Formats: sequence, C-alpha cells, structure tokens
Amino acid sequence: MELAWQALGDVQLPLLSFGAEDGRPVLLLPGLTDGLAPITDPNARAQMVDPPPDLLARHRVHVISHRFPASGPVTTRTLALDAANLLERLADRPAVVVGHSMGAMVAQHLAADRPDLVDRLVMSCTVGRADDGFRAVLARWDVLVRAERWREFFVEAIDRSYTGSDRLRRRVAQRVLPIEPPAPELRDRHLALSEACATHDALDRLHEVSAPALVLAGARDEVTPPSHARELGEVLPGATVEVWDGLGHGLPEQVRGRFARRLRRFLEETDT
Repeated sequence: MELAWQALGDVQLPLLSFGAEDGRPVLLLPGLTDGLAPITDPNARAQMVDPPPDLLARHRVHVISHRFPASGPVTTRTLALDAANLLERLADRPAVVVGHSMGAMVAQHLAADRPDLVDRLVMSCTVGRADDGFRAVLARWDVLVRAERWREFFVEAIDRSYTGSDRLRRRVAQRVLPIEPPAPELRDRHLALSEACATHDALDRLHEVSAPALVLAGARDEVTPPSHARELGEVLPGATVEVWDGLGHGLPEQVRGRFARRLRRFLEETDT
C-alpha cells in the first residue's frame, strides 16, 4: 500500500489505493481527525477501517486525506469538489462513497452535486446541518488546539468519541505516554477543516439524492448524536438508518469488523 499525491490545481490530495485493479471503486473520506493525522502519517494509516478480504478481491479502494494546503476559506462543498475531481481521474464508473463524520458531510455534497459519480452512500456519525451543540464541541476543541494544549485536547476527544473499555484504554495511554506536538501547519489545517464542519449545511440538497444510502450512528455519540442520523434518514429517499447501542463517535474504528461486515452486507442488499 503506497502513498501517492494527486495534484488538483493549487492543492494536493494524499492517496492510498489498494484492492482489485479493475474492481468496483470505493472512496473512503476521513473525518476531522484527518486534520492533525492525515494518511501521510504512518500511524494514521493504521486507524483506517480494514475492509474484509472478499471485498478487496472485488473492489478498488481509494483512501484520501483532504486537501493540502487547507488555507483560506474551505467548506465541505469545496472538499466535495476535490473528491469529484479525484473520482473523475481514478474511477471508470460510479463509486461506493464511505464517509465518517466530516467525510460524510463531504459525501453529502458530492452525492448532491455529482450523482453520476456516486453509486452507493455510506455515512457514519455525522450531521446534515451543523447545529449549536455540534459547533460547541468544535469550538471547545479549537480553543485547546490554538493554545496547543495537546494532552487536554486528545483526552477530551477520546472521552467524546469512545465508550467502555476502549475509552479507558485510550485515556490511560494518552495520560501516561509522551505527546509529540503536531506541526504548526497541521494545527492550522485542523482549524480550517473544523471551520468547514461548523458551517456545514446540506440538508436542503439531499432530497434529490438517488443513490441508496446507509446511515449509521452511535447511541452514545456526544459529538453528533443519533438525532442527526434520523434527520438524514427523513430527507434521503429510501435511506436505511441504524443506531448502534453502546457506541459513540468512534464507531467505525471501535468496531472495525462489525462496520466492515455491515458495509459488505449493504452492498449485497442493494445490488439485488
């Protein structure tokens, strides 16, 4: 799995591609974690959802990080345009688009703007429109990032995102292990992407999206509560909405195997 860079005008997107060369295209769009931990970081690559082997045998998976640089006004719709330009270059047919959190916000605009590029839509732990509660979480994180209070930021992000023993394990690790501060350019990139999340609004555009959609939420998500998933289900024609008990905002990472199996089953169900 080799890292490549795709130039799109004045910006570049890091890209990982794997699976069957002539397989059905799958595009994975990351969440806000990508701001500080893009796939250029080897440790970040280890946090990706692992597709099951039989999925890899039949699909060509593309994992991107969002644009570099992320300076100036950046919106989720801007990032969707990046994704569209990339898909036009990489895929010979409409893709299965899988987005988590901010990535799912980008996927919404992509599906609305370029339905010809989106065959299936899978979204986890996201919002169709940023509300005050979501913006308050982002604002708190922004304060910690600007002040470079990294240990507080990472511990708070863990507490907001994970549940059960997984939360405890990560919390202990962050409190005892040394922290390497992110580079200043990554700090600024995170803040730009956070602003894109805080201004996200695609709800009024989704009623015309025709691609089959699966919307997943964690019942204990403190960042994007499951009410947002239900709202998306009301505006997306024929969407399937599932709320998974005991899980929070880190759902795809916390239950990788279950998430991958549900993705595979969704593709099988909608192909019949």
